[in-house]
Amino acid sequence: MTQEYISFRKWPADHAQEAYEAGFYIETLQVLHGWIEVKLRELLHLQRAGRFKKTTDEELARSWNMSNELSLSMIAKALFVAGELSEGTLDQVLQFNRTRNNIVHKLFYDPYNKEYLGVPKEEYDRAYRDGVELGYVIENLSARRIE
Repeated sequence: MTQEYISFRKWPADHAQEAYEAGFYIETLQVLHGWIEVKLRELLHLQRAGRFKKTTDEELARSWNMSNELSLSMIAKALFVAGELSEGTLDQVLQFNRTRNNIVHKLFYDPYNKEYLGVPKEEYDRAYRDGVELGYVIENLSARRIE
C-alpha cells in the first residue's frame, strides 16, 4: 500500500494568498499562523544554538523537537523575555493569534433564535494582511540571526 503525504510546495505567503483568493479563509489563517510559529521556533532554537558552542546533534535535535511542543504565544513570550522580540512585535504576534482564534470561533457562533450572518469579510482582510506582514517581520528576524 502506498502512503500519501501532504506538504507545502510553495512559500507560505504565496500559499496563503492563493488560498485567500480561492475563498479558503481558514486555510489562509492557519498557514500564516503555522509560518509565524515555525519562524518563531527557529528564532528560539537559533538563540540556543548560538549560546552553546559545543552542542551535539542529539542535543540540537532534542531542543528542536521540544520546541514543537510550545504554542505560538508561549514561544513569542519566551523570545520577548530573552530580549529577542520587541514589545511591539510581541503584541503583533499575540494580537494575530487572538484574531485568528476569534474568527474561527465566530464561524461556529449560533445565537438562539437569531440569524447570524458570519464573520465580516473586512475582519478576514485585516487578519490576512496583518499575518503576511508579521510573517515577513519574523522571517527577517530569523534571517538576521543566521547571517
